[in-house]
Amino acid sequence: LADWMQMGNQLLDKPHHQTPRGLKFELAAESPLMMIMFNSLSQQIYQRYPQATIKVRNWDYDSLEAITRGEVDIGFTGRESHPRSRELLSLLPLAIDFEVLFSDLPWVWLREDHPALREAWDLDTFLRYPHISICWEQSDTWALDDVLQEMGRKRHIALSLPGFEQSLFMAAQPDHTLIATAPRYCQHYNQLHQLPLVARPLPFDAQQREKLMVPFTLLWHKRNSHNPKIVWLRQAINTLCRRLI
Repeated sequence: LADWMQMGNQLLDKPHHQTPRGLKFELAAESPLMMIMFNSLSQQIYQRYPQATIKVRNWDYDSLEAITRGEVDIGFTGRESHPRSRELLSLLPLAIDFEVLFSDLPWVWLREDHPALREAWDLDTFLRYPHISICWEQSDTWALDDVLQEMGRKRHIALSLPGFEQSLFMAAQPDHTLIATAPRYCQHYNQLHQLPLVARPLPFDAQQREKLMVPFTLLWHKRNSHNPKIVWLRQAINTLCRRLI
């Protein structure tokens, strides 16, 4: 049934003067990545498809299944590079096509007056302070914790939050020593919301950082590979990424 519905959407995808009412765009995306570009993207969608409706949901543990079921047109999220990760691009279901738009490395985000900024920035300093983590696909740990485990070290996760926005917001608050780890692109989000945060690189060597690289990736079902609506949406997101990131 999902395949037939997708075929119907392809037939209905015409220039905007022929576009029927009710054309929908369903996206599952990591936030704040999507929010950084969403104003521009939504304007482009409405310019091409004036009657369209847009639904954006946060990327979650079941988003790949939603793409497979036809409930989501396209996903936009980071995957992992650590060899032991379950989120490797090579482990995606065969029915999912993808395109890596850019790769990013997580950085450490600290309040401007954080005491760690008065110390030598090294692994001991990084681990001395309590951490804010995010719950990603039903897990509070990720490749960073795998790298630390390989070194015989561990961080103290004092607070776990749903996403990067919340972790950055909390890291910027006064009267605590919490630190957050989030992608470098979040600098755009911090500037937009004037969060008083300072970035520091993860205190690892080049080989360890390579395991932490995050390929930010568009994902869609193979049946949509030639769907004009989805092809146009992929191109629009790709162009915005090159412009903003």
